[in-house]
Amino acid sequence: MPGRLTNMFNKLKAFDLRRPFLHGVQALSEFIYPPECVYCNESLDNYKEMLCASCIGSLDVASEVRVHQGVIDFEHLRHPPNFDTVLAGWAYSPIVSELIHQLKYEQRRRIADYMGCELGAILSSYAAVWGNPVLLPVPLHRVRLRERGYNQSLLLAEKIAHEAGLLVQSRLLLRKRQTETQTMLNATARQKNVGGAFTLESHVNIEGESFLLVDDVVTTGATMDACAEVLKGAGAAKVFGIAISRPGFDRSC
Repeated sequence: MPGRLTNMFNKLKAFDLRRPFLHGVQALSEFIYPPECVYCNESLDNYKEMLCASCIGSLDVASEVRVHQGVIDFEHLRHPPNFDTVLAGWAYSPIVSELIHQLKYEQRRRIADYMGCELGAILSSYAAVWGNPVLLPVPLHRVRLRERGYNQSLLLAEKIAHEAGLLVQSRLLLRKRQTETQTMLNATARQKNVGGAFTLESHVNIEGESFLLVDDVVTTGATMDACAEVLKGAGAAKVFGIAISRPGFDRSC
């Protein structure tokens, strides 16, 4: 018994000695590199925060939950969409656009935590209509995944799932062909670019299942449509989509 008490005491003592050291390191780090708002660089009180009060207000103003479906909302597609409905959480305002850019290209993974939790809360109100679909992040090709180091859609999906109490399958849907970025392509080129780019994991049975595709942005719907085509072709009953935002699109670009 004395030996056990001694071991317990040593563990507690080590823990107590570590705690002020860690607090000291954090304080020093915040002194040298004070936390800043990821959008406007305004100083923040601590690293747990991501945006200043003003930018949170701007993001609240941009909050605009919209449901998009059918040929009326996705007139850029050459045929009726393979997906059933797409939900977007924010208008494509300057702050939303910048946060998406930082999430994708500047390693700001915490943005996915914030946006994902918000989208998960929104999604919860659709549970009665959509049921409990399995979340599928729109996959990156292995080359791009290696370059970026992470899939922003997977980060979003994990947070959405945690908030809404749903499951994520990160390997069911795969990107078998590397595609060029959609940003500078017109609507027709976007569909051609992602056509046949996706496939399902081998020997998987999804007959009658419902799925929720997760992406950072949905514009013409070409990427989600290509993913949904694979899922519906394999017997999926319903395919929904969710994204941070849906920007406007000029068909002549």
